[in-house]
Amino acid sequence: MKIKVTTTSEVYWNYWITLTGLLLLLLLSAGQVRADVSLIVQGALGVSGEATGAGHASIYLSNVCAETPVRLRPCQPGEMGVVLAPYPDLGTTGGYEWIAIPVFHFLHGVDDPKLVPLYLNGEIRTLLRDSYRQKYLNQLVPDMPDRLMPQGRWQELVGALYNREIYLFTFRTTPEQDARVIDLINQRSAKMQFNILYDNCADFARRIINWYFPGATHRDPLNDFTMTTPKAIARSMARYGWSHPECQFEVSRFLQYPGPIRRSQQIRNFSEHAFKSVKYLVPQLVFEPVLVPFFAVSYYAFGRFDPWREFIRSTGIAQTGNTGNTGRDQLTAADYYVQPTKIIGERSDWQTYRKNFDAIRQRAIVDGLFADQKEIDTFFKDLELQSEPAIDQNGHVILTVRDRGTLRQLGLTRSTIVDQRSDPALAVRLMIAMIDYQLKSSPRRRQTLPSFEQDWTLMLHLIERESAARNPGVELAAARRQGRVLETPQRLSVKRRLQKVFIILTH
Repeated sequence: MKIKVTTTSEVYWNYWITLTGLLLLLLLSAGQVRADVSLIVQGALGVSGEATGAGHASIYLSNVCAETPVRLRPCQPGEMGVVLAPYPDLGTTGGYEWIAIPVFHFLHGVDDPKLVPLYLNGEIRTLLRDSYRQKYLNQLVPDMPDRLMPQGRWQELVGALYNREIYLFTFRTTPEQDARVIDLINQRSAKMQFNILYDNCADFARRIINWYFPGATHRDPLNDFTMTTPKAIARSMARYGWSHPECQFEVSRFLQYPGPIRRSQQIRNFSEHAFKSVKYLVPQLVFEPVLVPFFAVSYYAFGRFDPWREFIRSTGIAQTGNTGNTGRDQLTAADYYVQPTKIIGERSDWQTYRKNFDAIRQRAIVDGLFADQKEIDTFFKDLELQSEPAIDQNGHVILTVRDRGTLRQLGLTRSTIVDQRSDPALAVRLMIAMIDYQLKSSPRRRQTLPSFEQDWTLMLHLIERESAARNPGVELAAARRQGRVLETPQRLSVKRRLQKVFIILTH
């Protein structure tokens, strides 16, 4: 395979188009505004996520916008719709348990694709979310008396991709359906009585989808007992979509931002979690071993569902260029896994990139950009510990990095990382760490091939720029081999070490 190299301007243009994938294309359908309802399924995270494996559910309405954060209206031309995100304890002054937020803000926490950062850590996340709150949510979520950022689950509504991987399960709708649902939602209070067992985020999503398509989604009491899980709603929605071609069912995937923030986990229903999670499996084997085959049979016979496979299947259909009845009926099972290779890449594609990257990585170590492979592995966290984020006058995130005793600036968006003020060596190191992470990831955790190719081309451009910026009178390796970027190695607390071990062993 020949590695594709495009110009930097082409990389930027292609990236802005593919960044939001389906969301930008929703505005362009046969010359008219397209309307959709999407179930947003977010990966499991935090204490509740580890306990249940359920994740979180929200609703995206592509042709419905916000008159206020709790009152809806039809979108105007050029608007991309809103996400209705239910959470207990949003921390709002009105005591609301759901608010409407523009979809791009919900996913990325910024106003424009050009402001999307390449890398994210905990401090950048806090900076972007609080900047957004002060700009758009200050009346609903005002400053604390000490002027610190207020607590509350409102943070989950801004930059959801900072913390979680996301799948969108989408049905095509009509303006008449949208108008009816707008009326239904506006008649209801945003102060819902959130109950994790009987009226949670998945129940909220189920009601709205069923307003559009009665009976399309339902609970799975056999596998989830009294609770409704996002996986049950996604599974029933997929089954309905595949059997009703007029819905033009589609699945999209959005990856969590690269960086040292904890990765979200795959969603599960209760029966699956009961026999796959060590923290539940071991007690059952000791005290009630008969439950294990019950949960296993219940899941594999009646509850088995994989969002990743649905994404591949949907991608295969989209690649045919025909989403009507004929296109779906003519696709064989093999086609579902042949067509998506253009999107997710073939094994040989990734093997070729790994082989080419090995030479690039070794060259970077020889030139002193990294001390060794370990520094590449820890670079995301090292960068967090040795830097301070800020937002420049144009809204771009920049880092001031203490790199081996010297303060340097690093741009974190695709335009600022190639700026003259952005340190060439730091820019190369960040992109090498990002490519290294992607090539080590499983297909489920990896970018699509077109997105990866854009990052690959950007890395090659930055390597060429860094090489041209070197001082020809100084031996680079000798000048830079002064130790690691991390002057004070991170020391994990005993509690954090135990948490990491717990997550690895039990999820």
